[in-house]
Amino acid sequence: MNTFEDLNLLPGQPFIIELDSYGAFRDKSLYIGMKHNASLLITTPIVNGSSVPVHVGQHLTIRFFANHTNCACAFRSEVQHISKHPFGHLYIAIPEQLEIGEVRNSKRAKVRIKAQLVFNKEDAENTDKRKQTCEVIDLSVNGAKLESSEPIGRNGVMATLIMKLKLHEISKVIRVETEIKSLTHDDRRNVFRAGLQFRSLNEGDRLMLYAFVYAHLFEV
Repeated sequence: MNTFEDLNLLPGQPFIIELDSYGAFRDKSLYIGMKHNASLLITTPIVNGSSVPVHVGQHLTIRFFANHTNCACAFRSEVQHISKHPFGHLYIAIPEQLEIGEVRNSKRAKVRIKAQLVFNKEDAENTDKRKQTCEVIDLSVNGAKLESSEPIGRNGVMATLIMKLKLHEISKVIRVETEIKSLTHDDRRNVFRAGLQFRSLNEGDRLMLYAFVYAHLFEV
């Protein structure tokens, strides 16, 4: 893979944008498309309901997770043109060079996501209660840590984790088949925690999970 075109990005691909003149500023944008040998089109970042001030000639760094290649990518570019109609979008230079790296499975994003664990009848603590409300407190591409006010299953038990991930304007409910690998209790807060390892994930959910985790790692 040598060029941006080789990534085969689809419209709606989430980008993390870093504008040089805004120091540590980072925000989300969406990829709209590209004109070969001309420009890339991306949405103008929005903060508090207003477009971020951008000027022609401004340099920026863009980071994202490329679904087609399952890798983290970054590149430098320059704003070529600004348009506000029919919505705010930017024309930026097609990058001459891409930085590509593998997303490590061990990288965990700190999150707070309401979720549900669904157990098989024989694995539920109470056979009448197969669903348990919990909160995901960290998330990686191959596992998660949960918190709950009640005990969370048993080691080695399989359960389906259901959670809603939101990335920019994209929301998706994903279902992950998991195995409980560790159980602890926080005496100070009186909460129960469980470490889960992901076992099965369909392609659409897997891509959303990778993009979500990668984006949140850059927001920390």
